[in-house]
Amino acid sequence: MSWDRPFAQPVPLPKGPPAQTLRDAANYIRTLPQSERDRQEWRLAIQMLIDAAEDRGPMLFARMGIIRALEAHIESTLDAERASQGKLKDSRQEKSKPKGDCDASISPQIAVTKDETRNGASSPASQASFARSRSAASPGLQKTNR
Repeated sequence: MSWDRPFAQPVPLPKGPPAQTLRDAANYIRTLPQSERDRQEWRLAIQMLIDAAEDRGPMLFARMGIIRALEAHIESTLDAERASQGKLKDSRQEKSKPKGDCDASISPQIAVTKDETRNGASSPASQASFARSRSAASPGLQKTNR
């Protein structure tokens, strides 16, 4: 077993210097609380480290396992923060929602209601607005009467 095998690129760790070798990564994992180490991502990373140390698996897999476990930890931390602030954000979003049943993301000049998009119809006003926006955007493509 060679725990001194270096990674092709160092693995950035949240605490301390980046892991240069399998031993550095293993030492970092040992500092984690047991509940964190028992998570599926860390168990997989540990298995990849052991496989790489015993020449049964590539170093790249060991590196990827650690990075994936670190990212999962960051995501779970962010999700917990979002959940604790979720009620506050929901009330803000409801206040900032536009009134009415419109989808204004189609064009800033045209607001198409959901009923119109379902039925494939649009009002004469929106058709005229669309025609004006098209002619302003591309004057060379205007129809000519022949």
